Amino acid sequence: MEMDEDIAAYWGLWSEQIGRALLPELQKLSTTLPAFSSAMICTADGFNLCTLGVDETAVSRLSAMTSSMHSIAEAVSTAVRRARAGLQDPN
Repeated sequence: MEMDEDIAAYWGLWSEQIGRALLPELQKLSTTLPAFSSAMICTADGFNLCTLGVDETAVSRLSAMTSSMHSIAEAVSTAVRRARAGLQDPN
């Protein structure tokens, strides 16, 4: 899925606005979930949008890791769908 050209052109502004809109939701979670310690919302490519309870020095590293985790989850999901459909793995 490609990003809309207008959004891509102003991604810095869009992502900042999205993060500001999401922060109150993370704050609600932090007050309603007793075991809450931290949360991070990132894009599939590892761009941090909003973080709560994570040391600022770790945010970039952790958001980059989310990209890898997303890729792994997508690969596993695809393999499971193919297995359920009785298809051979192309690799």
